[in-house]
Amino acid sequence: NSRSAANAEMFEQVLTACNISRRPIVTVPARFLETVAGFEEWLGERLRFVNINYSPTLTVHEAQKATTHHTHSIKSAHEDFGYFPLIPHEEAWYYTAQDFKARMKKL
Repeated sequence: NSRSAANAEMFEQVLTACNISRRPIVTVPARFLETVAGFEEWLGERLRFVNINYSPTLTVHEAQKATTHHTHSIKSAHEDFGYFPLIPHEEAWYYTAQDFKARMKKL
């Protein structure tokens, strides 16, 4: 299984704009992350029986999302409907980064 929780490269512009330095990536195997998340969910369910409210910090679903690369192509939309993005991809990431930077200042 080649999935791992090390997909932060795509957010580099956002992190840089917010003055957040990214630590070196430590690759965590997907199966390990899912197992830890599954244990947290199981623990939360058991603790509810003794009236202890425990929310897992990571669910199995979140672990699976964190270890799955999502890439999409607009080729079909362009061919079928003549769609094209109004803002190029790199420019859109720049605007996203600036938006996060403004939000971080408000915190």
